[in-house]
Amino acid sequence: MTEATDNIDMRMIARRLITPNDTLDVRLFDYRGQMYPDVRRQLLSNAAYIIDKTVAGIDGLMVSDIFLNGSSAGYFYQKDSDIDVRIEVHNENCPYLSTDNEKLSTFFMMLLRSETGNMKFMFENRSVDFSIKAFENEMIGLYSILQDKWIRKPDKHITDGITFDVVWQKYVKRYNNIVAFLRHIQTTNRLKTAKGLRELEQYYRDCFVYSEQGIQELIVHKLLSYQGILQDIRTLVSESWQNFLSLTDSSPLDNEAPI
Repeated sequence: MTEATDNIDMRMIARRLITPNDTLDVRLFDYRGQMYPDVRRQLLSNAAYIIDKTVAGIDGLMVSDIFLNGSSAGYFYQKDSDIDVRIEVHNENCPYLSTDNEKLSTFFMMLLRSETGNMKFMFENRSVDFSIKAFENEMIGLYSILQDKWIRKPDKHITDGITFDVVWQKYVKRYNNIVAFLRHIQTTNRLKTAKGLRELEQYYRDCFVYSEQGIQELIVHKLLSYQGILQDIRTLVSESWQNFLSLTDSSPLDNEAPI
């Protein structure tokens, strides 16, 4: 991994993330801030396909809303920004799923990946990325595609007072802490135990907690995501579990049980 302080592109991204555009994305919204009808129809069609392949038919689950969120739902989009669509699902009375939001969200993400993980919808050379959530806060902006209205109106001035230097310092510190943690956990053989693997999984989940603590932390989180280190953790989790659950000549028979 490249040291964050030497990555010039990351500095450019950091400046972009705190600098709003003058208008909403004119490729998605008209001058009144209303989504174009043809865009809305296309996104709803895409969402219907995802719903049909995942939660449709599961007793007790109900699609509550379909949202546009992320940078394209505010003033901080770029010309190549993904179009992020969130499908919010409520557990009304599903007999075999937990009502706990975190556990439910984990189930939805697993379901989404297993059914449609390799699928990418495209809209005018931009990727349309879907997620299925039980609940998630959104600070930048939230547009209900289903209801055709703003649920949370975007604020152009949300980054007022946030300076590049402060954001960059927080990002570098967080990045270096993650690198140090990964080096430590990989050199202490803890990833050869289920306990160590769960510790890594929890660390990955904790990385996302920061993003809910205000716009500045969200920007730092986005930088870590763009840099790729969050994907590095996710890949390490997957590969480590794969190695742990694989039986080889050198595998100890008394490994801690994964469950």
